[in-house]
Amino acid sequence: MRKIKLGAASLAVITATIMAASSQAAPLTFQSPTAITDTSALDAITVAYPGAATLIQAVGFGLPSTQSVLTIGGQTINFVVGAASGSAPSGTGTELFYTGTQSSGAMYTGNTGSTTFNKVLQSDGWASSGTGTHPQTLQIGGLTIGQTYAICLLAADMRAGSSARTEDYSDAISGGNTSASFSTATAKSVIGTFTADAAIQNIYTLQTTTGATAWDTTISGFTLYAVPEPSTFAMTAGGIGMLLAGFRLRKNK
Repeated sequence: MRKIKLGAASLAVITATIMAASSQAAPLTFQSPTAITDTSALDAITVAYPGAATLIQAVGFGLPSTQSVLTIGGQTINFVVGAASGSAPSGTGTELFYTGTQSSGAMYTGNTGSTTFNKVLQSDGWASSGTGTHPQTLQIGGLTIGQTYAICLLAADMRAGSSARTEDYSDAISGGNTSASFSTATAKSVIGTFTADAAIQNIYTLQTTTGATAWDTTISGFTLYAVPEPSTFAMTAGGIGMLLAGFRLRKNK
């Protein structure tokens, strides 16, 4: 039998390829949850990456139909109806797993100034298994390995019976990198960045309610952008609130 010798560089490429093929959860860097008051929440990524962010996906769960949202920043974002399933993650597409969907004006009683964005926040995918080994799982498909992405995750549940519920986002079922815990009693957006190591990325929604063994988690939808390397965003993320405040002032003049 003929032996084939591989150099260190070749071995590194093969190892990276194997890891990319088997991994579905590249490490995420999450920014602090931000209250949604208007459509500028959807402009946060393009404000952080002026002229360098390309919208890849915009998905809403529980929507009756595609919702076209015109943002303060002048973007037109078409939120398509996302697929949801009670089974385990599989396939290569974008889908929300261990979940059901619903749409109700009680989920979001505020006003973003956009009836279509309100509709996005009034619809969601929910799961009563947001803990343990079956967390609510968002599977994002169609990614390019090596490309950096920024995702804006949206959630709202303003019903009185949900006021005590809290949750966070994570790149792992346990451990891993997590966002800060937040309440959906006011609509929230959470931005995360990652560099795809596979064509699929899983993001988990975990309940963090004190004393709860199993309590609903919820996600309304998300926007996903292809962006430059993560360090660029890390430099601007600390001042994202100031950036958006200045952005709103300029638009309102």
